[in-house]
Amino acid sequence: MASSTRRTEVRGLTVVAILALAGLLAVSAAAQTSGQTASERKKPVEHALVGTVDVVDTLAKTVAVKTADGTVEVCKVTEETTVTGLRDGAKYTALGAEKGAHVVVRYTEEGGKKTASGIDTFGKGTGKAMKATVVAFDNTAKTVTVRTAKGAEEVIRLSDRATVETGKGVAKGVEKGADVTVYYTEDAGKKIAHFFHF
Repeated sequence: MASSTRRTEVRGLTVVAILALAGLLAVSAAAQTSGQTASERKKPVEHALVGTVDVVDTLAKTVAVKTADGTVEVCKVTEETTVTGLRDGAKYTALGAEKGAHVVVRYTEEGGKKTASGIDTFGKGTGKAMKATVVAFDNTAKTVTVRTAKGAEEVIRLSDRATVETGKGVAKGVEKGADVTVYYTEDAGKKIAHFFHF
């Protein structure tokens, strides 16, 4: 009987020791995670979309953008959201007077909700898109040469803030031979690319 009681006590102590060890491991893992620098933690993937300003809601702090296929994408904005292409220091509220303006929105997404990190506006002129294949780059001239679906080659100037969306996130550039959709405006008969999607 004493032997049975002793075995039960030993088992009980073993379970307590295992639970204590598991707790220590969890605390150690949490300490290691909190000790990581911001750059060591996984950063959210940044994406981009292109469209026209539809609605700016200053109460909800959102900007709705209508894409080429008619879809309306709603992006949350914060104090950190930058706005370029308007006057210096402009905030997202200034986009309220820019309904119909072409924009590229850079954003991160969590739980199906988009939060804009930056909004670049490039005017209310007619935005166009074309499917093409990248042939060459000229970093000095800030141009890209593409071959259109009809086989013609065109040289397109890159805007200072041209953005590339790969479907997996924003990239720094496009590779030669990549099939892309180029979103551009025209100025004095010259095409200016603002957004590439592939």
